[in-house]
Amino acid sequence: MKTSNIIITAFAILIVGAVFFLFADSKTHKEEENNKISYKEYVLPSFKVIVAEEASDIHVDRSDSNLMRVEYVKGIKTPRKLYEVTHDTLHAYCGLRMFIKCKQISQIVGKKHLWINVSNFEPDSLMVKVTRGRFVYNSDQDKRYTINKKYYNISIIANDSAHVDLDNSKFGNLTIKSNNAFVNNYCETNRLSAVLTNFSRFYSKDKNGYIAIEKDTNSNVFIDDNNYAANR
Repeated sequence: MKTSNIIITAFAILIVGAVFFLFADSKTHKEEENNKISYKEYVLPSFKVIVAEEASDIHVDRSDSNLMRVEYVKGIKTPRKLYEVTHDTLHAYCGLRMFIKCKQISQIVGKKHLWINVSNFEPDSLMVKVTRGRFVYNSDQDKRYTINKKYYNISIIANDSAHVDLDNSKFGNLTIKSNNAFVNNYCETNRLSAVLTNFSRFYSKDKNGYIAIEKDTNSNVFIDDNNYAANR
């Protein structure tokens, strides 16, 4: 065999071996990660309001049952209190990721949370108040539910670098009050009203009927990437 052929063959064997090693290592790593994570479900009483306390990470999904599925990670200390339900309000505390299922919600409050993800809801109206953290609404859609057929009202109050994304919905009235926060609206909206202050940023798809926006000179509005020249 020629020297060049030997080199090519050896190089090919080296590549195949490297690919096999990376695949095996990736599979082993994934199995190790899966072994570190476990889940436990808790049955919850009924509630309509969710409060995500500081540093909490919650994912809320529509369901016929009220449940919470908590993600436990090996090596991470379990907090003394994960949650509590008082009157019609669920308080979710920090420490572990929580997957919450409930029939309907009327209000969500984020108090310097890390992440709130809400999916598959179509309430009559919804109030959202968030300070810092990320709030994502209806970005995921379960085929069991139709979530963009009826118009409903939603109010957003966002403060202190909060980041809000609204998707897969139809809003009758969308009311926004933003103070140093970022709000993105990808939904069809009959009436959009917003007041933006203190370096706020608002983006909306051009799917709005009536638009009324007030902003200070430090805040920005973009309708389908076009600068909207509204001023207070």
